[in-house]
Amino acid sequence: MKLIEIFFLGTSSGIPSKNAPLPSIAIRTSKYNILLDCGEGTQERYIKAGLGVNRPLIVLISHMHGDHIYGLPGLLHTFSLLGRKKKIKIIGPRGLKDFILTTLHSGGQKLEYDLDIVELTQNEETVLLDNLTIIAKITPHSVENYAYKLQEKDKPGKVMMDKLRKLGVRSGPLIGKLKRGIPVKLPSGLILRPEEYLGPPIPGISIVYSGDTPPNPGLISLSKNVDVLIHESTFSSDLVRNAQISKHSTTIDAANVALLSNAKILILTHISPRYRDKLPLLEEARKIFPLTFIAKKGLRIKISKKSFYITYYFDLISL
Repeated sequence: MKLIEIFFLGTSSGIPSKNAPLPSIAIRTSKYNILLDCGEGTQERYIKAGLGVNRPLIVLISHMHGDHIYGLPGLLHTFSLLGRKKKIKIIGPRGLKDFILTTLHSGGQKLEYDLDIVELTQNEETVLLDNLTIIAKITPHSVENYAYKLQEKDKPGKVMMDKLRKLGVRSGPLIGKLKRGIPVKLPSGLILRPEEYLGPPIPGISIVYSGDTPPNPGLISLSKNVDVLIHESTFSSDLVRNAQISKHSTTIDAANVALLSNAKILILTHISPRYRDKLPLLEEARKIFPLTFIAKKGLRIKISKKSFYITYYFDLISL
């Protein structure tokens, strides 16, 4: 089974630091790169991670705060200078198109590829790709914010070879057709229907990204049974009042969302730069949701439905 890889390019909130740049997460699937938010300097870390300048790319912007979008014009311009020709699809809140086009025009920057910019206007919207579904759901924040769910298409179930052998069918093109959901007609005239000779579909991998938001029922619903929940965790639990005023989340908030939604893995990100030692944040969350990890620059997660493991694609950063 092919893995999906998640690269944490930036994990801070508001103010960048050497070890915690501004928010940006890249997800590499078998066919696409997905970029979740684009803080300043994202292009340098994107290229350093080996994600490929010309690979099909979809950018998902959660909201229009500067720490999440100021890196986008620079990334688009850098890709153009490096010879990109493939169109980039960009999805986000109202005002995104004007921000991108005005910034590029003001800087005299002409791209050598096309942009397809989609501004979200509904409380929940779905974008269908050939092997991936993207769901955008509006959530509370000081400005319009969208959480995103990426749902990989289910894979065909296991072929029931014992049943097929009894009909004289061996491995070959006919098996491939059944796996692709195509009925097969045997020389005898018997029609083999995929649902009769394949096991239950294997669910695709799912990932939810909260953007900036306090805990809320909409996000919990969106995250139901998700494989990986990437949730902002701007504050520790003792600063819950700060989180409420700014409409952000604490470590405890994020852990409770993971618990209530039955997520498999929780990754905390968007950590306030006030926290040099992040271990207490991790310990807080793990008391509620044990499979919690803290994102940091260089963190890479490889995940399939059977396993996940964590590595670093560049400089190992300690907690």
